[in-house]
Amino acid sequence: GLTAVALGPMLHEVLQAAAGHDVEVWAARILPFDDSLGQLLQSLRRTRRLLVVEAHSRRGGLAEALSLALLEHGLRLVAMKACCAQGYPQGLYGSQSYHRSLSGRDAASLTKEIQGMLA
Repeated sequence: GLTAVALGPMLHEVLQAAAGHDVEVWAARILPFDDSLGQLLQSLRRTRRLLVVEAHSRRGGLAEALSLALLEHGLRLVAMKACCAQGYPQGLYGSQSYHRSLSGRDAASLTKEIQGMLA
């Protein structure tokens, strides 16, 4: 299986992408983590695979916080992927859905990512 953690508005995309796959979906509510971190770590001990999807840049975000928590708890994974905003890679402005697809954070792109991580 796979553990997917989404922050904020990305939860909807992750839930769509995870449908029909062996994925435990978690919604991150607060950083630093609250009491739910222990339960999330239990999920990761089972799946050993982590997909993190967040709406903003990589630096200082959810993936970094989870990486630190994994190190502090001595938990090693088979696979980890962090999907975050990529800024304006083509120098173009557009809608949220446009930028999500450019950054690989739309449901279709995330479905492919999930399938690859589960293969």
